Amino acid sequence: MTALNEGSATMQSPQFIVLVTTSLVSSLIIAVLTNVMRHMFGNAARAAGLAPSDAAVAAKLVAAGDLAGMLEQMAPATRGALRAAGLTSFADGFAAASLLAACVAVLACLLTVWFVRFEDTAPSAATGHRPCKFVDCRDPL
Repeated sequence: MTALNEGSATMQSPQFIVLVTTSLVSSLIIAVLTNVMRHMFGNAARAAGLAPSDAAVAAKLVAAGDLAGMLEQMAPATRGALRAAGLTSFADGFAAASLLAACVAVLACLLTVWFVRFEDTAPSAATGHRPCKFVDCRDPL
């Protein structure tokens, strides 16, 4: 028996499925963020006059979050355009990642409506009158 099957989250358990799905979706969102940033910055860097190989290296630095380090390596004449391109590519990457996250949320909502039955979420039977505690009966205002 493997260590995975000995714990509380076996491969068939809902917790394991949620864990794996969450990990995959998180990885996908990060991949979309970095790829969009790299693509947008690479195009802007080539338009600013960088050689394709230099633009690819600069795009990797920007995608890694080292915009200041990348700007220090560039000629002073191109720093303004590259800084603006870096910030814009960062915003575009987050916009794409946010759109993907919203689509995943809508899909999760639809799957929940489709798979969860009303009987599974019905309120439990009433147990009779329970007196409230002093802390629970206070007026909130």
